[in-house]
This record gives sequence, structure tokens and C-alpha cells, in this order.
Amino acid sequence: MSKSNSTNATILAPLDAASLQAQGLLLARSAAGSRRIHKRRLNRSSDEEHRSIPLVTPPEPLAAFVTIPDVLISRETLIHVGLSAERAGELWQKWTNWPQNGPRREADPDDGGGLQVTFIDFIVGHMENKNDAADESDAQWRECMDACGLSVDAQDAIMDPHFTYLRLSSSCLSWVRDTIEMRYAGLQDIQRTSRAREMELRRMVSRPGAHQREQRGGSQGGYTPGSASSPAATASSARAIASRNAPGYTVAEYYAGYAKRRTEYESVVILCLCIPNAAIEALSEPDIRRLYWPSNDWKELVWRCRTRQTLPTRLRSYRNALLIIGTTSRRPDSEYHALGSWEDVTERFLLKVGANEGGAMATQYVVTGEDERREWLGENGARNIKVFPYTRVELDSWLAENPPVATA
Repeated sequence: MSKSNSTNATILAPLDAASLQAQGLLLARSAAGSRRIHKRRLNRSSDEEHRSIPLVTPPEPLAAFVTIPDVLISRETLIHVGLSAERAGELWQKWTNWPQNGPRREADPDDGGGLQVTFIDFIVGHMENKNDAADESDAQWRECMDACGLSVDAQDAIMDPHFTYLRLSSSCLSWVRDTIEMRYAGLQDIQRTSRAREMELRRMVSRPGAHQREQRGGSQGGYTPGSASSPAATASSARAIASRNAPGYTVAEYYAGYAKRRTEYESVVILCLCIPNAAIEALSEPDIRRLYWPSNDWKELVWRCRTRQTLPTRLRSYRNALLIIGTTSRRPDSEYHALGSWEDVTERFLLKVGANEGGAMATQYVVTGEDERREWLGENGARNIKVFPYTRVELDSWLAENPPVATA
């Protein structure tokens, strides 16, 4: 049995860790294999999100720091992404006692072989073949998450009654995978940001006055939320920009809120892409197609796409469109498979704007992936995408404004 050699893959780069520790922004490694780091030094947008917390002598050190795993590929990471301590121990035993004839792990030396198992694929792979849940029974969702080995805290985040309507738009296993992958990606983001700070520190060695600049703020890895002229840009700024298209922003905020609720302290952002109306109005069929509920074409196209069936001739033209504007569908794929035909699709399969199915139907804009389509998108706004962090403060505000929904 081979042992993992991943113990050197620390999340924080050595030089960056030393600098943070010297500034009092990072505590020593604990015996459990974790570290306490200042919230403003987590990732590329955390300095902006937590700007109210001082960097020098925080008045409440415990509130200013969070715990992260010391090593990315570790038992502590398994717990961080949402697994219970018991399940984390079981999976860590399997990872560190890998069969000699098994595929190469990402932490193993490159032997020129073919297959490689990444740590995140290893984690989510153990969710396969579990009994999924998709209906409104909370008990079935809990049973599914128990089988996956999720901690109580992670389960409660997924089951937050404020997001019941959105949660039921997909299945339990899909949200479990999404939560785990999102948290793991958050640790990778911390790692990338730390590597960027370390590179900046190396460059600063030969620059006069560099040490003072680092003490005042530190590197943000080249990331600027919102526009360069708006250092305080957040999702509130996105709301102002999207004021003439409130339904679109409402949907984005709903998804962002659910993502933020399921994170530990990972960054969540809203991407704002403004395409001029003139660019859309200049398109004509077959470059632009519109498809809305309750048309038969909408029902059949959605049903066939969700059930992975071949499109009939009359619907294939949608694949060649540059832009498709249509009603947004909802519910897990399994529910579409359970239907007898596309004619059984009802209003229940629509995504409504607003938290509790009380608003108008949501509309989505789909640009296909062909080169000419991407070129059109680039010419009409994609080069000016604005990124707005969705902060914990905004989540708390959203939760206060939207009552929870009870389920069975």
C-alpha cells in the first residue's frame, strides 16, 4: 500500500505565511492541522467584503479570524467541505492507503500513466450510487445526506427553509455535490491568492518602500471588484445597474444567496453582463429565437433536453440560433424522466421570480458556444463584465426580508 506524499501541499505559500504571521494576521498551525487566518487575507475579494474589520490589533480577534486547513489534501479539508468527522476519517483512510494497482492520485509522482484521480473527484465519487431525493419530503433529503456522510451543519445549510423553492429545483445529490465542490474551490482560491501574494513579496524585495505598502493592505491578486472607480462595489451596486431588469437580478440574487448560505467563508459574486438592447433588436431569425411557456415547442424542447432525447426536425433550428430568449425551466431531471411525454409538462416546471413561487416567470438568455456566437457576445458586452461580491451582510439582509418556507 502506498502512502500519500501530499503533506507538503500547504494552502498558504511559505513566504506569504511567514509574512502574515509576522503581521499578526495568521496564527501558528494547530495540532489538528489547521490555521487561523484573518478574514481579510483569505482570497481576492475578502479584503473588500470584510473591510470593516481592522488589520491592526483587531478589537475582537476571534471574530476577525477563521480556521482553514493547513494542507489542501487532508482530513481537515474533508471536514471543511462538509463531511462529518466520522466520514472524513473513513475517506482519509482510503486516500492514504491507496491500492498499489489503483490509478495515480494527483498527489503521487507522475509516472507517465493515463488515469489520475483528483482529491475532489475522489470525494464526490463516494456520493455516487446513493439514493437521491427530489420531492418535498425533508426526511428523504436528510436520509440522502446522511448516506453521503454530510455533517449536520452542512445539511442545515442545504435545507435552510429560506431557500426551499430554489432547493427543490434540483435534487439532493446535485446540491450536495455543488456544496462540496464550491467549498473545495474556495480553498483553492485561498491557495491561489496566497501564491500571488508570495510572488508580489518576492518582487517587492527590490522595490523601495514595498514593505510599508504591504503592511497597509497587501496584495489582492490583481482582482478589483466592480469598476476600478468604485472600491466599495458590492451586490448593491449590481442591483442599481440592473434596476431596469429587476427580474434578472432577483434570480441572480436568489442563487447567490443560496450559494453564500452553503459556504463557510468562500467568496460569492454576481456577474453583471449588460448587452445593449440595440444589439439584440438588430438580430432576426434564425439568429435569434424566442421560446416561452406555455407553447408546445417550449414544453417539448425542455422535456427532450432534460431527458437527453433527440430533437425532432422542427426544433433543431434552435441549436443554430445565435441567441435564444425563453422561459426558465425548473425541477430535477428525474421528474422530467417520470413524465409520460412532453405534453405532461405543467406550470410546476417553471422557475418563478421571487423566493416563494410568488412572482413572474423567469426569463433566460442563452448564447451558444460556437466561435461566431462568442464573437458576437464579445462585441456586445462580454469584455465589460462587472464582478460584484455578494457579502454576508447582504445575505443577512435578504434573509430578513424573505420569510422561510416550511415543508413536510
